[in-house]
Amino acid sequence: MFEHSYKLSIPAPEFLKEAINVVEETKQWIGIFYQATNATWSDGGWSKTFSYYDVYYPLLKNDGMSIELAKAYQKLKPDYNIDFGSDDTEPSHILLLNQYSCDLYVTEFNTEMKFLREQYPKANPSQKAEITPEQLEQILLEHQKQMQEYIQNYSKNGMFESFRSPSAYRNRIITWFNNYCLN
Repeated sequence: MFEHSYKLSIPAPEFLKEAINVVEETKQWIGIFYQATNATWSDGGWSKTFSYYDVYYPLLKNDGMSIELAKAYQKLKPDYNIDFGSDDTEPSHILLLNQYSCDLYVTEFNTEMKFLREQYPKANPSQKAEITPEQLEQILLEHQKQMQEYIQNYSKNGMFESFRSPSAYRNRIITWFNNYCLN
């Protein structure tokens, strides 16, 4: 399906979208990677950071995923080293998720980010975007509401969320992958 990609034989858990805080408006495909000190998902239009310790780390560092990533490396090497990004490196690869089927792929970062952006229609440069004062006020109110929610629920979104109140997602993700591999 995708050039230089590997489809994992393990699907994503259905609760993964909830765990990484995917918004309803997202498109079918989203990419999961680490960039600028944040675990991030993007569908080419929307993007959001999510918990590293409670979701990203257990997603990639469990026995089932380790086996699948080793298989992906065998297929994709010697041309590629699989790197989803770190504090010191930009991602060379992305974990691509089909939200509808829960299929996961390991694929090249730059190529698939372009694919993700293509899920959105191109803007028509001849059309002017105009926002009425009422629409602007609504946008600002919505932004204020989102910021207040973020501040109240910072433990879901920050780097140190595990120190305050560990999330149930960490155990759910590890258990899900381990059960999938054992069955």
